[in-house]
Amino acid sequence: MNADDENSMKCVILNGSPKGDVSVTMQYIAYIRKKFPEHTYEILNVAHEIKTIEKDTAAWNRILEIIRSADLVLWAFPLYYLLVCAQYKRFIELVFERNAQDAFTGTYAAGLSTSIHFFDQTAHAYIHAVSDDLGMNYLGFYSAEMGDLLKEEERTRLEKFTRFLITAVEDTIPVQREIPPLVRSSLVYAPGLPGKPVSFGTKKVVILTDDDGSSPSLAAMTDRLTRTISGSAELINLHDVNIRGGCLGCCQCGYDNTCVYTDGYIEFFKTRLVPADIIILAGLVHDRYLSSAWKQFFDRSFFKGHTPGLEGKQLGFAIAGPLSQIACLKEALVAWADNGGCHAQLVTDEVPDSAKLDALLDTLTLRLVRDAEAGYIPPRTFYAVGSHKIFRDSIYGGMRMAFQADYRYYQEHGCSISRRLT
Repeated sequence: MNADDENSMKCVILNGSPKGDVSVTMQYIAYIRKKFPEHTYEILNVAHEIKTIEKDTAAWNRILEIIRSADLVLWAFPLYYLLVCAQYKRFIELVFERNAQDAFTGTYAAGLSTSIHFFDQTAHAYIHAVSDDLGMNYLGFYSAEMGDLLKEEERTRLEKFTRFLITAVEDTIPVQREIPPLVRSSLVYAPGLPGKPVSFGTKKVVILTDDDGSSPSLAAMTDRLTRTISGSAELINLHDVNIRGGCLGCCQCGYDNTCVYTDGYIEFFKTRLVPADIIILAGLVHDRYLSSAWKQFFDRSFFKGHTPGLEGKQLGFAIAGPLSQIACLKEALVAWADNGGCHAQLVTDEVPDSAKLDALLDTLTLRLVRDAEAGYIPPRTFYAVGSHKIFRDSIYGGMRMAFQADYRYYQEHGCSISRRLT
């Protein structure tokens, strides 16, 4: 506890909403502050101010100083595409890139999110793992539906959770690390000579990567993929796409799928990804997810709302990093594909030698083309069935006003969706 007042706890709220103080998530924080005024609270709008934080050393150091003074750090965020938003993800990346873990180590931590309970579990698993990696004492999470604050029983539940956090900090309870550290492969991938190239015929292939030069394995994997394809495969680097920023959560796209941004993302999505038959997504593991560039790609695809944007595609994931040790990441990738009506196959560099990885990548391309030629998409699983029912009920209910385009889509496809998903 703070030396200034032994009865007062200092809580630092790391606000993960691009909307800053006006977000729904921060209304929950406002309620906590109202109910527990004897404690002090400092809100850091790290997602909203991420571009300043990246460039301004003084702003970055001030944030670290405030975090060091905390008795409790509360990761407070809305859910964006099965995780936190790209801007929040970038802040977490900066902590590790700049070796600032010591500002968090030993401090109690907890998570608070707002959503419609669509994959809130993967988001909180990610925050839990990040907290453990930072050496924090993770106390748990509170996942609120966006409108829960309007319900007396849910306000009472929130008060109980907050009281538990306060008591835990006051009593300095011991906390055991639950998620082990990542063990990265020592393989330096050196592709061998490719065999007979796989013919993709008339199928359009796109390989999408976030390669920034920091991972020789990722670069080698994409090189191997391009050299095993007979014909042309378009290789696109996310860093070369004109994307001005992450999703703002403004929901203006809800009316007619028109994004508030006027950059090149939607044109890129519609003209280079939608016409493709096969899309291979190549990425490097950063902390407990892919890069914030990939998260920005996923977030910005929300201009399609809660409707499938790449339905029927064959998707391959080529991942450099310890994917097998990050259950929430693998779940997020598989669920993203399943929910979008796609077929996903994954390969990682977690193998004993380069020859094994060569064989796996070659097999990946072969399976993708065979499934594309057959038009094979597996039956949808719980990820898609449950998700679409959540979306359906939400769109027909309280979210109808904001998401008019979704509502029209569900009206037009209601019967066929019902048959496919029940």
